[in-house]
Amino acid sequence: MSLNTRIFLKPLAVALSLAVAPFAQAADVNLITAQMPPFANGPDAEDKGMAIDLVAEMFKRASLEMTVTYEPWPRAVKSVETTTNNFLAPPFRTPEREDKFSWVAKLLSANQIFVTQGGAINSFEDARDLEKISVLRGSAMEKVLTEQGFTNLHPVTSDVQGEKLLVAGRVNAMYSVDIVTNDETTAGGFLRSDFTMGAPVVVSENWLAANLDLDPAVKTAMSAAMDSMRADGTYEAIVTKYLN
Repeated sequence: MSLNTRIFLKPLAVALSLAVAPFAQAADVNLITAQMPPFANGPDAEDKGMAIDLVAEMFKRASLEMTVTYEPWPRAVKSVETTTNNFLAPPFRTPEREDKFSWVAKLLSANQIFVTQGGAINSFEDARDLEKISVLRGSAMEKVLTEQGFTNLHPVTSDVQGEKLLVAGRVNAMYSVDIVTNDETTAGGFLRSDFTMGAPVVVSENWLAANLDLDPAVKTAMSAAMDSMRADGTYEAIVTKYLN
């Protein structure tokens, strides 16, 4: 079941408003994501999440109204790939996905790591003998592990589920990104000190992506919005809010 919230954004820049007005009037713009703190914290969260806040500010500066829809991650990816006027946050930009989406703006970089409750797993080789590894179902991370030859995967619908399985002893490690376990209290409500974070094994880029039919004027306006956010300190302020 999809969960929807509407974010109403007031126009700020006349130039951007004129550039995207025909698109905005023709159809709503929908941001599709999955609940994955701290990127997207869920429709009922007070702090919406780093990716949601970044994209909302981009839409605000581009004078667009945005609907946020929460779906399981594999469905979210498919929805944006196959239907117009949809954006996706925050997918990894990978060679396999390059021609499937319009890549609007880089949101941030993240390190893929193994998270355990014992000794650190610092490489794929270190993880070979583990009995079970949780990983987000349908994600680029799952594909990374599959391509590395791992067959001992336990796909999960969220990192919160992965953390709970790890604490319960049902998996031996969770393959995720360092940002998920950055705070003193994790998305699953556990202490960061409850876990052991391994060394980065892959560096990835999280992006705002869109359906290939995205209006070029909208893409230009959104890209310009991100540039202005980086220039005036808004980008750093939003990221710092969630990472510190």
